[in-house]
Amino acid sequence: MIGPAVRWRSFCVEARPRFVFLRALAWARWAAEGTLRFSEQLCSIALLAMVERSSVMKNYPMQYADREISVEDALEVLDEGEFITVATVDDDGMPYCVPLSYVVERGWGSVEGAGEGEEPVCRIYIHTTKNDGHKMADWRRDARVWGSVACEVEPCYEETFFTTRFASAMVAGRIRHVESSLAVRKMLVALCMKYMPSEKHEIGGAIEREFDITDVWCIDVERITGKAGRRKPKA
Repeated sequence: MIGPAVRWRSFCVEARPRFVFLRALAWARWAAEGTLRFSEQLCSIALLAMVERSSVMKNYPMQYADREISVEDALEVLDEGEFITVATVDDDGMPYCVPLSYVVERGWGSVEGAGEGEEPVCRIYIHTTKNDGHKMADWRRDARVWGSVACEVEPCYEETFFTTRFASAMVAGRIRHVESSLAVRKMLVALCMKYMPSEKHEIGGAIEREFDITDVWCIDVERITGKAGRRKPKA
């Protein structure tokens, strides 16, 4: 089995030279602190390299660049969000978006694969009915999607003007239908545990009752950015 360190070294060969410097900084920080979550930190930095190489869409400069947050912080926003708004496009070019509940998987492996994967992954899973509707028709025709998540939203009045505290993340990628029944069950459990952990003893029965009419879709994230303003320090 290929270890995380070997995977990261091979990843840096493909990435831009500046990521070699990032790797050195990461190793120094891990060595100094000793207790950081190695795999998650490694994945976050490797995802940064993946984001740089993505060709999903033209990369426009961020407005108010001083509010840009790191990829690692954007991933945390993604983890903490309550819902994601997924945008696609109709066959006539009309945009279409819909808010959805979701759960995030990131790391080195895949719930659909055997063992660990070769590259870092960030995937967003959502559930739908098996009856094709507007969004599924768009997804089957064109798998490219954008998604946005916002959290810590709080209107406020500061420095003589009205504004909002916020943290947000945007992702771009391609969406696909999850075929593996094992992966579908795993993600349905994860969704239930995210939103209703107090009812965990009911999850198995609920999944069995709804399994035949439920589908799961996965967004393979190819790009992620984040922005925040006037955030309150976390306790």
